[in-house]
Amino acid sequence: MEPSIAQTLTTLATCPSCQTDAALTLGALAGGGYWTCSRCSHTWDAGRLATAAAYAEWASARRLRN
Repeated sequence: MEPSIAQTLTTLATCPSCQTDAALTLGALAGGGYWTCSRCSHTWDAGRLATAAAYAEWASARRLRN
């Protein structure tokens, strides 16, 4: 059985800690997979990336208000 398109398409994810890019398959990320940054060794998954993105948005909005 061949993998679906979502399992073979890649996307770039950026480590929120050190801004290193990593190529991930969409299927791996959506399926609960994780990756370890090659530069800083932090481990990320879709949930942690979403949390980091939400925090960055909140912090940016807070800076704009001050």
